[in-house]
Amino acid sequence: MFDILTGVRQGCILSPFLFLIVIDFIMRKTTHGQDYGMGRGKLADLDFADDIAFTGNTRDTLQDITTGLQNNGMNV
Repeated sequence: MFDILTGVRQGCILSPFLFLIVIDFIMRKTTHGQDYGMGRGKLADLDFADDIAFTGNTRDTLQDITTGLQNNGMNV
């Protein structure tokens, strides 16, 4: 699909930190103004290192989050 020109080495502590910064930015754009997630604080995603898990009350909500994440991720 595309060539990777830069990056970080495997095991570098910078890699998960950069991932969390970027995914947090994209998730904020995706969930801004929406009623996604569960609980009072509306927990919509769980991030750790290079993994992410979405939370939602329905399958449609999870699909909306995934589609929004794909669309917003392509525009970053």
